[in-house]
Amino acid sequence: MAFLDWQRLSAMIRKEFRQQLRDPNTLRIMALAPLIQLVVLGYAVNNDPKDLRVAYLDLDHTQASRQVVYDLANVGYFLIHRVDSQDALLRDLDSGAAQATLQFPPGFERKLARGEDSPVQVMADGSDTNSATLAVAYMVGTIQSYAGDVTADWRDRRGGPAGGAVDTSSQVWYNPALLSRNYILPGVVALILGTLASSLTVLGIAREREIGTLEQLMVTPLSNREFMLGKIVAPVSLALVDAVLVVLVSIVLFQVPFHGNLLFLFASMIPFLLAMLGAGLLISAVAKTQQQAQLLNFFYNLPQNLLSGFIFPVATMPVWAQYVSALIPQRYILEIVRGVYLKGLGPTVLWPQVLALCAMEPPVCLCRYT
Repeated sequence: MAFLDWQRLSAMIRKEFRQQLRDPNTLRIMALAPLIQLVVLGYAVNNDPKDLRVAYLDLDHTQASRQVVYDLANVGYFLIHRVDSQDALLRDLDSGAAQATLQFPPGFERKLARGEDSPVQVMADGSDTNSATLAVAYMVGTIQSYAGDVTADWRDRRGGPAGGAVDTSSQVWYNPALLSRNYILPGVVALILGTLASSLTVLGIAREREIGTLEQLMVTPLSNREFMLGKIVAPVSLALVDAVLVVLVSIVLFQVPFHGNLLFLFASMIPFLLAMLGAGLLISAVAKTQQQAQLLNFFYNLPQNLLSGFIFPVATMPVWAQYVSALIPQRYILEIVRGVYLKGLGPTVLWPQVLALCAMEPPVCLCRYT
């Protein structure tokens, strides 16, 4: 007996294509849902600093302190207002009127002019960790930049080096503007494809069982592997079409830099889609109804999104969570997509991730739908 009967398999594939394409709900999911999700998440999910509220108390009242405030205002990330006392400074921080505060001590300019260290107090509201981290980083960087200019002037006027001065030069590769959109949107592309792939197949067997056509298929000459392959081929093809759409939208509409090879990117998506489709078929085979299938699919996708590295870096997770993450296809496709988009990486670097996805392929020949 042949491993596969191509006539039966092609008939099953044609049947699946017709069933998918004539279902209006499937067409809406395919055509609109990925694009809507990409656009909404692309505009809504943004960690870039913007309009960070900063209160400052100037106890020095000199040109140096005013220049630092002026430099901060020109950074473009801060909304700065002045307070007249330390109590008002703390009150603004407590009430949320300020996300960060800045206090210049008396003698700030005089110490800088002498080449001495002049402490400046920066406080931030840690209840919003992302905003606090960004506010402190940008404020400290701006202050140090100004202090560096003063130190250089002090050195030039005295004709000798300022003691202990360190000249640092920094570069940011792959995302020089530090735009969170360039990091998040490639992850959103992978997230959408994974959700779409599992959604297209998770109702497959459950629907067949619920409407009674599964029994009709069981009496046909179809083998288990032909049935499963027929269920997979159509969704993979449709998901790849959506992959082209979302990648184009991310590049054209959101101007996310793309430095890699499109052919390698789409080729690496195939084992990922097959892994997600295989999981969807497994859920569909276990569930007795479509409602159960949808619920199980939700509980399958939620930990994937949380543990894949899309929201939290894998390296910061507990050790047990990192081991669990190693079993999640979403993790590897995220590393591939971000590497191809931002770094221009190819198979010579990303082959371990591709190999891991290939190892997660569903054993179609062993699957049963009865």
